[in-house]
Amino acid sequence: MNRIILRAPEPKDAEFLIELMNTPAYIKYIGDRNIHSIKDAETFLENRCYPQFKEHGFGMFTVDLAETGKSIGISGLVIRPELPYPDMGFAFLPEYEGKGLAREATDYLIQHYEAKFPEFYAITTHDNERSKALLGKQGFQLVDDNFSLPNDPERLFLFKRVNVGNSKQDLT
Repeated sequence: MNRIILRAPEPKDAEFLIELMNTPAYIKYIGDRNIHSIKDAETFLENRCYPQFKEHGFGMFTVDLAETGKSIGISGLVIRPELPYPDMGFAFLPEYEGKGLAREATDYLIQHYEAKFPEFYAITTHDNERSKALLGKQGFQLVDDNFSLPNDPERLFLFKRVNVGNSKQDLT
């Protein structure tokens, strides 16, 4: 039985996003998005989340516990202009880290989207050991240890996963 459900973000997620995006781990490893009010969260959803789903049919999903419906994290694929294929990301509330839930979420993404893309990418800070470990388990390999995003001086790790489901060739 699946412990989690991934769903498109909704306006009701604003309060949850305030909680998640202000955890110490989120700020340290992903960055301070200045989401401190319902209005901030609604603006973030409108400007960053909904457009990805509208244009691509995917983005950062809200991760809910299947049993209770409680929102516990986010996980998804994001199109970035500086990468040729989607960037896979995830973040969970501290009390749900280390329980295999991020692995379940990324398993879902791989199963549902690997046939659409020959590769996935993932970006982490150099000191995010948990993310690096999970990415390794999911078949990602480090391809750049000095990657940076536009307008951000921080040096990051860039990982790549070649998707087997997309690389099959017709041998007939």
